Amino acid sequence: MQTSSSPHHEPVMLSEVATMLRAEGGGVFVDYTVGAGGHARKLLQSGADRLVGFDRDADALKEAAINLHQWHGSVDLVHTDFRAFVNALNDRRISSIDGALADLGVSTMQLDGSGRGFSFRRDEPLDMRMDRSAGPTA
Repeated sequence: MQTSSSPHHEPVMLSEVATMLRAEGGGVFVDYTVGAGGHARKLLQSGADRLVGFDRDADALKEAAINLHQWHGSVDLVHTDFRAFVNALNDRRISSIDGALADLGVSTMQLDGSGRGFSFRRDEPLDMRMDRSAGPTA
């Protein structure tokens, strides 16, 4: 099993999210900001049948793939902004979902990760792009 080399990110309100979304009954769930997959993992552990996770950050998606590897047949990770979710779900022949989550904001991985340019803690160029392949830096 691979292990993560990124700074640890602790998902907030993990139990509350699982309780509110009621994944224990199975179903299809969407995590619009999957990050490293902490909330997605909890939903899958709780009983979700399928999960589609979106993120603009390719590094975060790599972490999510590692953290969600045991559910590889039930998880689709999509490198895009969550605004493209309709097309992404249509591409996967998903016409309805049972629950969704968006944990908006900057993650620990982005703030503490070297080379990301989100933090003043390091002497490095300012970047501040969630998707490092998109547009100019800050």
